Amino acid sequence: MMKRALSILLAAGLLAGCGGGDDGPAAGEGTANGAESEGGGVQVAMEGIAYAPTDVEVRVGQPVTWTNNDEVMHDVIASGGEFESELFGEGETYSFTPTEPGTIDYVCSIHPNMMASITVVE
Repeated sequence: MMKRALSILLAAGLLAGCGGGDDGPAAGEGTANGAESEGGGVQVAMEGIAYAPTDVEVRVGQPVTWTNNDEVMHDVIASGGEFESELFGEGETYSFTPTEPGTIDYVCSIHPNMMASITVVE
């Protein structure tokens, strides 16, 4: 619980420090539960050195796809070892499909303040 609260505070501080007046993801980029893609998966944007949205909920077997919209490289690494992407650049994607319920916290290894989580339900 404390780890999740710290993640939210750090992400909020990072977003506040980025400026630009962005009040959230642009239309079609996500909601509190992420934007569902045509194939039933959830989309997470990587932009402004942050994940958007930071917390998503998916069902077992429902893919999550990250799209790097930044000009810098990012990766997606689960703290529990469930997945680990290679570094990928602007316009590139990475997908993961969870196989069991639970919460998966993840981070970008290059930008440690870039943290988020996936809640997987049955």
